[in-house]
Amino acid sequence: MNILSHDHSFFRFLTAGLGVWLALIALLIAQPAQAAPQLLAVAATDVAQPLHCNDGVCAAEFSSFCLQKQRSNPDPGTPYTPYAADSFTLVFTDKAGVTHRASAQDLIRISSNRGFTSVVAEIDETTLEQLGAVSAALEAAGNVTLIPVPEAGDHYPITEQEIANAVTTLRPMADEWLSGTHEKAQAVGIVNTLINQTPLLGRLSKTDRNGLWDTVAAYGADEGSSPGTGAVNRAKEMHDACLWRVEIGRYFNMRACLAIKHDSLLQDMNLSYWKATGAGS
Repeated sequence: MNILSHDHSFFRFLTAGLGVWLALIALLIAQPAQAAPQLLAVAATDVAQPLHCNDGVCAAEFSSFCLQKQRSNPDPGTPYTPYAADSFTLVFTDKAGVTHRASAQDLIRISSNRGFTSVVAEIDETTLEQLGAVSAALEAAGNVTLIPVPEAGDHYPITEQEIANAVTTLRPMADEWLSGTHEKAQAVGIVNTLINQTPLLGRLSKTDRNGLWDTVAAYGADEGSSPGTGAVNRAKEMHDACLWRVEIGRYFNMRACLAIKHDSLLQDMNLSYWKATGAGS
């Protein structure tokens, strides 16, 4: 018996089989995602969220919430569209100091930002210039539901039945966690406003960092926001923790730290929602 010959045959068989598996794995990796991500809810804003502009695009972040546990989280930058046309309102001031309100439905682009906990709404700076805006902000209405934009080749798209169930059942149920009277929801809203008062890139000066809380408090008062004491204290604790972490160099800027605080609290709220409702399962 030629043991060496058998060894070589087995090695060739093993190598060929391994090559097939590697080719299959490479093919799977190369394939784009073929299933639509989850439907999202957006928390209503107590105050209009200011738009910050960079490279011709103006943007604001909004707190979001997963309505379908069984579907995958959206990748950053996944495009979404509001179910209702009145979901977002553009509020802008012109050169004469006059404030205007307009539907933002056909003006903005919405995409996922950090998993299911945050979305970003963008508008071209040229659009604001054409409107005569010298400053602008966005409001999110109550009961906003976002639907992922369909992609070609999706073998598991969002169905009309899923959308109907989300809009009529899952989204209203989420209001128990997202409504403005809920302490955690109010705290999330304050932190989201803190985030939107920081620059998209770079960092605040030390003076501006130290004045960030007072700026947001004054901004909220001007807009008529009146969150509860518990929510204010919770948000202030997160702000103060981030202020300290930026001062000692643990985070580059307030925005990055506040985003983590915001997302952590919102994830806890979403887990509670899933457990209580079995949403989307």
